[in-house]
Amino acid sequence: MFDAVSAHLWLTFALTYAAFSAIPGPSVMMAIGQTLSHGKSAGLRCVAGDLMGGAAMMSLGFAGLGSVLALSQTGFDVVKWAGVAYLIYLGVQKLRLAGHEAPAPDRGFRSGLLVGLLNPKANAFFIAVTAQFIDPALPAAPQFVILGGTAMTMAGLVLCLYVALAGWIGQKWATPRARRRVDQLGGSAMIGGGILVALRG
Repeated sequence: MFDAVSAHLWLTFALTYAAFSAIPGPSVMMAIGQTLSHGKSAGLRCVAGDLMGGAAMMSLGFAGLGSVLALSQTGFDVVKWAGVAYLIYLGVQKLRLAGHEAPAPDRGFRSGLLVGLLNPKANAFFIAVTAQFIDPALPAAPQFVILGGTAMTMAGLVLCLYVALAGWIGQKWATPRARRRVDQLGGSAMIGGGILVALRG
């Protein structure tokens, strides 16, 4: 691995991206919301969807297709706002059904995928940071694969830690009254994730 990226640069990049991923944003809020509302398995599916969407957008950005997407800004805006509306709708539904025995349908993977695809500033950050670690004297593709894989791993680990924490909180608050509050917190987190996507788009 270190033929393409030096160990020192790789470690610096990994720590940088882990710190960035730990900052609460749309991905963190949505993972927490899904976990509080539907349990750890839903939170982990949300993380998987988020990573898949993020990896797809990072690959497009690295391939230089960001300029192509920019040419279709209107189309992107339509998709983004439709996604934002959907994410907020999920949160509102959760608030409306808070405390009820019949939970709202679990859409963890889909929600995570939307956040990963509709979070362009996070993907732009990845491209900007990665550019600082790529050696122009070496082939770019292997370096991108290593750094991209590292970024996804760091983001996934951080999100899984948030899911574990949210799952622990959900288990501790098991009484009906506490369950209602957990549901309200989960719904609020989903709405917050949608709003953050809108603000960062």
